[in-house]
Amino acid sequence: MENRKTKKKQDTSPDSLKEMSSRIKLLSDTVETLKASLKASEDKFQAILGNIPAGTIYRLGDTIYMNQSAEIITGYKSTDIKNIDEWIKAIFSRKHEIVHTYYEKSKKRGMFDVATIPLVRKDGMVRYVELASFFYRESRVWIVYDITEHKQSEDALWEIQQKFRNLIENISDWVWETDMDGIFTYTSPQVIDILGYHPNDILGRTLFEFIVPDEESARIKNMCYKAAQCRESITNMENINLRKNGRMVYLETSIIPMLSTEGHLKGFRGMSRDISKRKQAERALLDSEMRYRALVEDMPALICRFLVDGKLTFVNDAYCEHIGKKKQELIGRNFFELFPVKERLQKKELYKGLTRENPIVNYIQAVTQPDGIKRIVQWTDRALFHEDGEIIEFQSIGLDIIGRKAGRKIL
Repeated sequence: MENRKTKKKQDTSPDSLKEMSSRIKLLSDTVETLKASLKASEDKFQAILGNIPAGTIYRLGDTIYMNQSAEIITGYKSTDIKNIDEWIKAIFSRKHEIVHTYYEKSKKRGMFDVATIPLVRKDGMVRYVELASFFYRESRVWIVYDITEHKQSEDALWEIQQKFRNLIENISDWVWETDMDGIFTYTSPQVIDILGYHPNDILGRTLFEFIVPDEESARIKNMCYKAAQCRESITNMENINLRKNGRMVYLETSIIPMLSTEGHLKGFRGMSRDISKRKQAERALLDSEMRYRALVEDMPALICRFLVDGKLTFVNDAYCEHIGKKKQELIGRNFFELFPVKERLQKKELYKGLTRENPIVNYIQAVTQPDGIKRIVQWTDRALFHEDGEIIEFQSIGLDIIGRKAGRKIL
């Protein structure tokens, strides 16, 4: 049997041709619709990127697009860019390896994390930007946000913080901060010298547990919270603290309450310095002063001290009896006014000649006391000098020499 291939006869009837024409038109309309939709999508995409505040740079086909923000940030225009890859490499030349690394990672993820890097403008100026990138229809889109002013502010703040930290860590005073409950949140290394504790041993403990006795600790705690309520600071407050070895140390502390913008207490910031040596010196001076006063009060001599301008600062009982006045009447009064005008001038002339090398002058004075008794007094006056050689005070000591031979000049 003969095999025959049968060819289907094409329908060329008018109805068939009409149906085919309708199908072609429908397909053509669908393509045009898709093209219009794609064009609208492209326009919408470009409109979005063109209006965002960040700089956007992207390539669609052979065309490179750049919004106005990108032009301001980079100093370039779209027409300046011939090869976007070389251009990106140029503007990020200082950190190109970082950009390249992110670029390689983004090939897998489609977008890389935001990176803060320097950007070199067309005019050579360097700006700091946050850079991100993603793919849109197989085209790379770069998003650039200028953070130069923010970065400069951060750098300036960091520099100030470093200077402040270097300052407080190199001064002898102990600087600290607490929370609102008085618990230490920061302490400078000087706490080692002052209290004997390592900073880590102090954090988490309260300011008040180191102050002794307990009554004083409670008093100072109340002072701190009262100062916070009144928005006042505490200045040069003396307090006794207990060192790690159990010994007491005298501190001079200034405290400032730290308040939020709403005025709520956040904590306290303070500075403390060791004044133990000063307190010891003050006690020694006080003891010396007490011994001096006891000595001069028991002496039969007439003793007084007065400043350069003549203001009396000390008189003993014998001197008061000699003058015939009480201490409260003499302290603060002018020494020279106790004598007749002629004697005042003579005394002032004597004191003018006193120097550090020759600080003493001796003379004899005949006086009549208020009770009418005449006496002859031998005076030894001494100038007391400051370290710089300036006279700060005079001391006058008189001895009653009635019955002795007068062999010196009598004023």
